[in-house]
Amino acid sequence: MTASQADVAAAPTMGCNRRTERLTLRQLRERRELSIKGLELLTGISRGTLSQIETGSRLPSPRVLHQLAEFYGVEAATATFVVLATFEVES
Repeated sequence: MTASQADVAAAPTMGCNRRTERLTLRQLRERRELSIKGLELLTGISRGTLSQIETGSRLPSPRVLHQLAEFYGVEAATATFVVLATFEVES
């Protein structure tokens, strides 16, 4: 298991409310030392879309969710959980 897979795998066990920060998509990206532009170049997902997903103002389409899951090397179900955690933390 790679470091990012371990990070994502740990997400469900991280806090359940706003008082406890959970792993977010932004944190996953930053742990890889990537800018939004860098992630755009590596995944083909536009910066605008990535930014909206990271800030919780937009849910990813199934295609985008699959691309993010593939990039981070996790199952789509785990990626879905991380997206939902992002919405809770960022909202």
